Amino acid sequence: MTTTSVSWSDRARLELALLGVDAALIGVVLTEVEQHCADSGESPEEAFGTPADFAAEIVAERVPPADRAKRDRGGTTVFEAWSSVIAQFALTTVLVGVLVWIKEGLIIPLTVAGLVGVPIAYAARLSMLYASTIARRIGKPRTVVPAWIATGVLVLLAAYALVELSHETVGSMPAPLFLVAGGLLAWWGYRRESASDLTKATESAEEWLDELRGLLEGRHDVSRARADDLVKEAAQHLATSERTPQEEFGPVDEYAMTVAEHQPAAPLWWQREITRYWCSSGWPSPASPPPCSVTTDPRGTGSPWRL
Repeated sequence: MTTTSVSWSDRARLELALLGVDAALIGVVLTEVEQHCADSGESPEEAFGTPADFAAEIVAERVPPADRAKRDRGGTTVFEAWSSVIAQFALTTVLVGVLVWIKEGLIIPLTVAGLVGVPIAYAARLSMLYASTIARRIGKPRTVVPAWIATGVLVLLAAYALVELSHETVGSMPAPLFLVAGGLLAWWGYRRESASDLTKATESAEEWLDELRGLLEGRHDVSRARADDLVKEAAQHLATSERTPQEEFGPVDEYAMTVAEHQPAAPLWWQREITRYWCSSGWPSPASPPPCSVTTDPRGTGSPWRL
């Protein structure tokens, strides 16, 4: 095996792993690639394209739709995202324990400011991680902005509590309790089992369509305008067929994944035309309208101002 093919295989292995393909299947497909190249004399790049293209094709052909539907475009499941959040909370708790142990000693004095401010700070951290890591993957993209607003409010409240409330000692606790709590949190995060197979027992058509919109826009990064159009098309089809969404389309997460595969990903906020315009031009004067190059939203909404 040449150095080029080894490099291609390593990159393909990484791409497959990032898309959630299990190690056994990765080993099988890479063995097939090696055998094909040995028989044909082609390089992996010539026969199968780039590692990223190869990984995407393998996922589409070999991974069951029910498994693919649980993952976002980057290959991450909700379970994995929550595991990341738990790991960050565990690490934060351990670091807090180490810092207060170094600063205050083995026994930490408890104050009203700390008893109020620290839990609020943890709540702010949870709100931030929900907004940045969880909301879109669970199909709730329109809760991201409220969650960020809540994060800001909680940060201000935590700062106020830590600075303004009483610093008189009202009790004490051992610093190692933070380390124990962080360790238990990490252990629980590692040992817990995925509940991603649990689904709602019943759903109305309206709930199904709302969930479809959220999954398209959040988990699969379809633009808001296009997600709304796709939901309207599904609603019209259901009105014509007079069947339930489950009968007509199947599970909502699988249908969302199937539809999203044929849609481009929406640009990130810093890649949008309106963001580039304001960053490059600043606030326009009344006599200087925006240039025509930004009069159309790249997602097809017809307006550069729609976010």
